[in-house]
Amino acid sequence: MGKEDDELRTLVDRARSQDREAFGLIYDMYYERIYRFAYYKIGNVADAEDIAAQTFTGALRTIANFKWTGSSFDSWLFRIAHNVTVDTYRRNGKAKLEPVDEHLTIASASDTSSEAIGRVEHARVRKLIDRLPDEQKRVLILKFIVGMSNKEVGAAINKTAGAIKALQFRGLNTLKATLREEGD
Repeated sequence: MGKEDDELRTLVDRARSQDREAFGLIYDMYYERIYRFAYYKIGNVADAEDIAAQTFTGALRTIANFKWTGSSFDSWLFRIAHNVTVDTYRRNGKAKLEPVDEHLTIASASDTSSEAIGRVEHARVRKLIDRLPDEQKRVLILKFIVGMSNKEVGAAINKTAGAIKALQFRGLNTLKATLREEGD
């Protein structure tokens, strides 16, 4: 276990004892990753913000029950985020999702051309990932958008690291094939 792991364990244990400051530090550490996960799954800024808030509300409510039993804290937190995301998706349905481009491709006058191109590419990748089967989509989002390792992704979705590699391989191959079909 590294220094960061020890620090996280200490924070989580303090939060489990109802230390609000420790939970606030956990919130600061994970908010952006949870938000990105939710946004890539839902495609709606307001819902992604709500999902992040509900994830941390649920985590605060149940953190006293968290146990260090082979599963990482990241996995536990992302399982909560996934469940909240699924609930939101079911409640809102696909018809209520915002177009991805609305929030990702608006370039301001101060954007350089490379930043504007990056925004367009980001929106395009989001749309392509959205077409993938759910498990492949979850793996690619957790791996490349959130930045989790194969082991962490596996723990978050209850799959082995080998299964994660296979899902990642299939997802990336599907994305490549789609790009080829579209002439890129």
